[in-house]
Amino acid sequence: MSSPYLEDYKENAEYELEIALPIAIKETLTNMQAQSVCMYFRQRGACELLLTGEPDALYVNLMQSAALHQHYLHFAPENDKVTSRAMPFYDAIGGGYWECAEDIAKHSRLTWNQKHELEEDFLFVLFIIKHFFLGADEDECRSIIERHNDAAEGADSEYRDVCEAFLDEDSDALHDAICALLGVRAARLDKMAENESLPDEILAWSRYFSIEAFALLRLAEKKGIKTAINYSQIPEVARKSPGFKFEPDSWKSLHFAP
Repeated sequence: MSSPYLEDYKENAEYELEIALPIAIKETLTNMQAQSVCMYFRQRGACELLLTGEPDALYVNLMQSAALHQHYLHFAPENDKVTSRAMPFYDAIGGGYWECAEDIAKHSRLTWNQKHELEEDFLFVLFIIKHFFLGADEDECRSIIERHNDAAEGADSEYRDVCEAFLDEDSDALHDAICALLGVRAARLDKMAENESLPDEILAWSRYFSIEAFALLRLAEKKGIKTAINYSQIPEVARKSPGFKFEPDSWKSLHFAP
């Protein structure tokens, strides 16, 4: 059951955006600042989806998050970019904003930022970037998977299974890998709730909506790989074909309407 405070959390996100957007328009944000603003867009959209069962507000907010991240990447110094902080990239993919996603891929850092991310986290996103957007061949992609296995010391196999399934265009294997990924995510969120290490405001919606898995399903659709209709943490109503045209400046307006 979703939280009874979703309306409050949506309003909180909007309040934070109202403060942050004028600053973002005037200044070059750091990576963490940009990620925070993108998260509030995502929170506002996810809460609205869970409250109403209608996906349009989600798609608009995913557009705004993706557009802000695209803007950030165009001006950020290379040492501030952290490729594994990929949620806004997934927002672009989940919303079906393919030109934006490709531009994000082209402007993302393609080397590991050792100070700010785990190598295995970086390598998974690098695989997505290379395989889907930068035209890497199979040998290069499989090399990334091998590097991931080495970096993770054999752990996090569900991510490698996702990559292998994409390369093999194996529907059943991809389904199993995404389900495994969602299972690990659910257990991690449960533990964070128990330890009170993640605010209720974020748990309230993120428990029911995984933008990462949502983006993986969109990528599967793009490759023509069949997937199941129902997955935990991905509301079925969100999987309808998005119909909004991407607007690069959408993030600048709190109440942008396509």
